[in-house]
Amino acid sequence: MLPSFPYTKLRPWIVLSACFTTDFILGSLYTFGNYIPYIVSYTRQRSHPSDLRYGTSVWLYAATIIFQGVGSLFGGWLERRLGPRLSTLTGSAVMVSGVLLSYFTVQHSFWLLLLTYGVMYGAGIGTGYIGPLVCAMRWFPKWKGLASGFILSGFGLSALLFNVILTVFINPGNAKPSYAPYATDPNEKYFIDAGVLDRVPYSFLVIGVIYAAILLMASLLLFNPPEPQDNSKQCLPEDKEESVDSNHRKTLLHSFQDQQGVQSEEEITQEITGDDSDKTCLEHDSEVDHASDSEDSCDDGKKKLLSSNEKKAVKHLKKLFALEMKEDNNEIGLTPWQMLWKPNLYFLWTMMFLNTIAIASISSVYKLYGISFIADDHFLAAVGSVSAIFNASGRIFWGFVADMSSHKVALVSLNGIMAAFLLTFYASTEGGEAMYFIWVCGLFFCVGGVFTIFLKAVADSFGPKHIGENYGLLYTTQMLSNVIVPILTQFLLTSLKWYGFFLLSSGFAVISYFISLVYHQEKHY
Repeated sequence: MLPSFPYTKLRPWIVLSACFTTDFILGSLYTFGNYIPYIVSYTRQRSHPSDLRYGTSVWLYAATIIFQGVGSLFGGWLERRLGPRLSTLTGSAVMVSGVLLSYFTVQHSFWLLLLTYGVMYGAGIGTGYIGPLVCAMRWFPKWKGLASGFILSGFGLSALLFNVILTVFINPGNAKPSYAPYATDPNEKYFIDAGVLDRVPYSFLVIGVIYAAILLMASLLLFNPPEPQDNSKQCLPEDKEESVDSNHRKTLLHSFQDQQGVQSEEEITQEITGDDSDKTCLEHDSEVDHASDSEDSCDDGKKKLLSSNEKKAVKHLKKLFALEMKEDNNEIGLTPWQMLWKPNLYFLWTMMFLNTIAIASISSVYKLYGISFIADDHFLAAVGSVSAIFNASGRIFWGFVADMSSHKVALVSLNGIMAAFLLTFYASTEGGEAMYFIWVCGLFFCVGGVFTIFLKAVADSFGPKHIGENYGLLYTTQMLSNVIVPILTQFLLTSLKWYGFFLLSSGFAVISYFISLVYHQEKHY
């Protein structure tokens, strides 16, 4: 049974808090950038293969994101049928199981770890990811961008806490990655401190228990808003015997004037009937209206029958009001199959595909890049944690921009800023720790906005009814982009080094920027 809270007005905020908390845990995947150096160093010294390198290890992050995309497709379908609570609980169970099992798999092989902390972990996140998002948007239909931005800010904020937990637990003494086995790349360094390596397997148990406890409590508080009652038939008359008070009739007619751009009731008649044969009838009714205003003030119960032309106007107004009410109706929108036939889907898919390549490039390697010229592991962990604040605030900020302007304006702005940061990121080797810190925070500010804006774009373009399934379809970009990124990372870091890697990554953001300029925002439902 759905929980019953004593104060109805608190329900939206209780649900919103639960949605935020759920995404806060699911967003722990952003700890990969901080976690991978420990995992790879452990694998080289204690597990298999002993020659694992950072470029190859990016496949772990890629597997997580790929199966997050698969899970989001399933999660959208599951949420539509079982609701946000059960779909989120299902995803949470798979995710937590993957994390806890990683305690065993990391001790045997990196490739087994790929199954638990890649496939299972990612699929669980994807399955649970959709429910909190669409649940929050249903509770706040007029502020979809801001609501989804707030929920997704939890997803981005997760690394703020868990980067600290992981670093303090695994490397409390701030040991340096001092082992550089490759003469051709002396900046590729690994941890060999025994204390650091010993704690890596146990870190999966620590975070797994934390995830399980919080996800269980938060998921139980997720539920959809009550279905709205349809009282429209009681508000406006249609039959001959129906009537409406004159003040309300005048309000409707004036609204019709505003909608159609006409200046008089006679023009309303012409707009609806196509002729002016009944002008005198409407003029007479208008005079009666003025005369009856004083009577209505004494007796609000007095009614008068509408003329035939006025009834047609009211019927037309009903259609207009019905269209207006659709903005707050969660039960309208295109199905995924219908969405496939809309050209805007492919514009959005292409832009998100290009953006997620840039995002995967940032999220998976920012610490590996930092290690190449910064020796302080605690500083790098702090950068990852603070950047989580920018990741979270970016999701709220870009959602607000999309609400106040349009998702196209937000896309153009975000793509331009992200391309500029990526193009100049390599210069942080000269700018030092301060520039590295600022650029990582700026990049994650853009990373957070991508998912908020595209979620808003799907809701704006194709309607809220199937938002979970439709966004899951768009989220498949993650599967393809995260196959490409490990290949680029593995080969570019060897041949073109960091400069070529960031130059190519920025190219994807630049292409997305130009596509967003020609993209035409359109409502298809």
